[in-house]
Amino acid sequence: MEEVKFLIIGAGCVGLAIGKELSKIYEDVVIVEKEVSYGRHQQPE
Repeated sequence: MEEVKFLIIGAGCVGLAIGKELSKIYEDVVIVEKEVSYGRHQQPE
């Protein structure tokens, strides 16, 4: 199993901003998102 230093759950504006800043310092930052693309959270109907 591969290990990473930082795992960010959620690619909304906050997750992406945190990932951007961490990636300036660390090489192994991973962002995971449940939606089909980043920045798109859909409210349940």
